[in-house]
Amino acid sequence: MLLGLAAVNKMVLTPALEKADGAAPAKLRRMIKFEYAAMVLIIGAAVSLTMVTPPRATMDMEGGMAMGGGFQATVVKGKYTADVSVDPCRNNRVKHGDD
Repeated sequence: MLLGLAAVNKMVLTPALEKADGAAPAKLRRMIKFEYAAMVLIIGAAVSLTMVTPPRATMDMEGGMAMGGGFQATVVKGKYTADVSVDPCRNNRVKHGDD
Protein backbone atom coordinates (compact mmCIF):
# COMPACT_ATOMS: atom_id res chain seq x y z
CA MET A 1 0.00 0.00 0.00
CA LEU A 2 2.75 2.43 0.94
CA LEU A 3 4.66 1.56 -2.21
CA GLY A 4 1.54 2.31 -4.26
CA LEU A 5 1.20 5.72 -2.65
CA ALA A 6 4.88 6.41 -3.22
CA ALA A 7 4.49 5.39 -6.88
CA VAL A 8 1.59 7.86 -7.30
CA ASN A 9 3.76 10.58 -5.77
CA LYS A 10 6.69 9.74 -8.04
CA MET A 11 4.78 9.14 -11.29
CA VAL A 12 1.97 11.69 -11.05
CA LEU A 13 2.56 14.40 -8.49
CA THR A 14 6.29 14.99 -8.94
CA PRO A 15 5.96 15.60 -12.73
CA ALA A 16 3.05 17.94 -11.97
CA LEU A 17 5.34 19.91 -9.65
CA GLU A 18 7.94 20.16 -12.42
CA LYS A 19 5.30 21.51 -14.79
CA ALA A 20 4.45 24.20 -12.20
CA ASP A 21 0.89 22.94 -11.70
CA GLY A 22 -0.64 25.22 -9.05
CA ALA A 23 -2.56 22.43 -7.27
CA ALA A 24 0.34 19.95 -7.21
CA PRO A 25 2.04 21.13 -3.97
CA ALA A 26 -1.18 20.84 -1.96
CA LYS A 27 -1.93 17.42 -3.44
CA LEU A 28 1.61 16.22 -2.70
CA ARG A 29 1.41 17.45 0.90
CA ARG A 30 -1.95 15.71 1.34
CA MET A 31 -0.58 12.44 -0.09
CA ILE A 32 2.49 12.56 2.15
CA LYS A 33 0.27 13.11 5.21
CA PHE A 34 -1.83 10.15 4.08
CA GLU A 35 1.34 8.04 3.74
CA TYR A 36 2.40 8.95 7.28
CA ALA A 37 -1.06 8.05 8.62
CA ALA A 38 -1.02 4.71 6.79
CA MET A 39 2.48 3.99 8.14
CA VAL A 40 1.35 4.72 11.72
CA LEU A 41 -1.66 2.42 11.29
CA ILE A 42 0.46 -0.41 9.88
CA ILE A 43 3.03 -0.14 12.66
CA GLY A 44 0.25 0.10 15.25
CA ALA A 45 -1.38 -3.05 13.89
CA ALA A 46 1.95 -4.90 13.98
CA VAL A 47 2.58 -3.81 17.57
CA SER A 48 -0.91 -4.83 18.69
CA LEU A 49 -0.46 -8.27 17.13
CA THR A 50 2.77 -8.83 19.03
CA MET A 51 1.06 -7.97 22.31
CA VAL A 52 -1.62 -10.67 22.00
CA THR A 53 -1.27 -13.49 24.53
CA PRO A 54 -1.20 -16.87 22.77
CA PRO A 55 -4.00 -19.32 23.67
CA ARG A 56 -1.58 -21.82 25.20
CA ALA A 57 -0.39 -19.23 27.71
CA THR A 58 -3.93 -18.27 28.73
CA MET A 59 -4.78 -21.94 29.20
CA ASP A 60 -1.81 -22.25 31.57
CA MET A 61 -3.06 -19.24 33.55
CA GLU A 62 -6.50 -20.82 33.90
CA GLY A 63 -5.16 -23.98 35.51
CA GLY A 64 -4.64 -26.01 32.35
CA MET A 65 -1.73 -28.33 31.74
CA ALA A 66 1.79 -26.93 31.64
CA MET A 67 2.87 -25.21 28.44
CA GLY A 68 3.74 -27.85 25.86
CA GLY A 69 2.29 -30.53 28.10
CA GLY A 70 -1.01 -31.10 26.35
CA PHE A 71 -4.58 -29.94 26.43
CA GLN A 72 -7.60 -30.63 28.56
CA ALA A 73 -11.16 -29.39 28.37
CA THR A 74 -14.65 -30.21 29.58
CA VAL A 75 -17.47 -30.05 27.05
CA VAL A 76 -21.07 -29.92 28.27
CA LYS A 77 -23.90 -30.49 25.83
CA GLY A 78 -27.33 -30.80 27.39
CA LYS A 79 -27.25 -33.60 29.96
CA TYR A 80 -23.96 -35.03 28.60
CA THR A 81 -20.49 -34.07 29.79
CA ALA A 82 -17.22 -35.05 28.14
CA ASP A 83 -13.80 -34.59 29.71
CA VAL A 84 -11.17 -34.41 26.97
CA SER A 85 -7.50 -34.74 27.86
CA VAL A 86 -4.69 -34.92 25.29
CA ASP A 87 -1.15 -35.50 26.50
CA PRO A 88 1.66 -35.71 23.94
CA CYS A 89 3.64 -38.92 23.80
CA ARG A 90 6.98 -38.73 25.50
CA ASN A 91 9.83 -40.73 24.02
CA ASN A 92 11.57 -41.67 27.25
CA ARG A 93 14.08 -44.45 27.28
CA VAL A 94 13.48 -47.05 29.97
CA LYS A 95 16.58 -47.46 32.07
CA HIS A 96 17.61 -50.89 33.26
CA GLY A 97 19.98 -51.68 36.08
CA ASP A 98 23.10 -51.92 33.84
CA ASP A 99 22.51 -48.67 31.86
